[in-house]
Amino acid sequence: MTSPDKSLYLVQSDYEKTLPILERIETIYSENDSIILMGEAVLHYMNQFLIEKSRIYILESELGLLNEELAPSHIKLLNSSQFADLVLEYNRCITFK
Repeated sequence: MTSPDKSLYLVQSDYEKTLPILERIETIYSENDSIILMGEAVLHYMNQFLIEKSRIYILESELGLLNEELAPSHIKLLNSSQFADLVLEYNRCITFK
């Protein structure tokens, strides 16, 4: 069931644009929100803001960008079906490019 008080942030930005985007999200983030890092944005996975949050995701297909076999403990991996299910849980989805 969707809840109007939570947001899903899709961060699909180039590497150099990601840090300002994460800083912006940090100012509006609430505890029920989730963040999905996509593309070059996954390279910021060790950002302190992200490490402290419980709902941070990347797509399984992008794990190779991290040069790690397993995702770090603060990152949850999503396959395409799980990604679709997660998106449907939110009334508000905000994309940053």
